[in-house]
Order: sequence, then C-alpha cells, then structure tokens
Amino acid sequence: MSNILMFVNEDLKDIEQGFGNYDLSKGFEELGHNVTMISFLDENFFESLKKVLNEKIDFAFAFNWVYANVLKLNFTDGENFLNKLNIPFVSWLWDGVCVPTNLALRRPGINHLIVALVPTGIKIGV
Repeated sequence: MSNILMFVNEDLKDIEQGFGNYDLSKGFEELGHNVTMISFLDENFFESLKKVLNEKIDFAFAFNWVYANVLKLNFTDGENFLNKLNIPFVSWLWDGVCVPTNLALRRPGINHLIVALVPTGIKIGV
C-alpha cells in the first residue's frame, strides 16, 4: 500500500465535480492505496502540507498546470521540498499545456520527476 499526496487546485468540498482528480484518487483507493488531497485554494495550504508531510509519502501527483505550482514549493533554505524529502513527483499533462513556451516543463533541479503527456487531440486557443 502506498501513501499518495495529490495536489489539486479545487475546493475539496466540491472535488467530485472536478475533472480527473476525484476519479483518479478513487481508483488509487480501490487498489488499496491511501490518497491525501491538498488544494492550493486552501487558505491553510502550508499548514495542511506540513501536517501531511509528517507521514510517509511514497509519491506526489498533480494534473496539468498544478504541476508548476508544486515545482515552486521550497523550504526556507531554497531547496525544493520534493528533493529534500526524496519524494518522486508524477504529473500528467494534457497536450494543450505542453507548448514550447511552458517554462515549467524545463524546470531544472527537480529529482525523481516523471511527466507524462496525455494526447487528447484537443486544440486549445484555436
């Protein structure tokens, strides 16, 4: 059984209405894993994150541009928290966010980073 930390940008009270996060977390849970969701919209985000990180986390996960927010999370010494805690980070990106100008895709210095592109064929901005 794994402990998974899922970052979202949704109100957790309404997470079932969101796209993908709720379904994915339920899928992981059905396979016997524990999923803790934490939202960047939570006014107590850093307190919630600190509490979650007191537990063993096997990997962190985020969809789309939430990925960029996670990569910006640093400790006060400037070290990225994923690196410092040695937590693998997995992110699925829909093809609409994977454009050459997306600097988050070229962020150096993040260890254990797995980014998967999910091609949808959807043209964004057309």
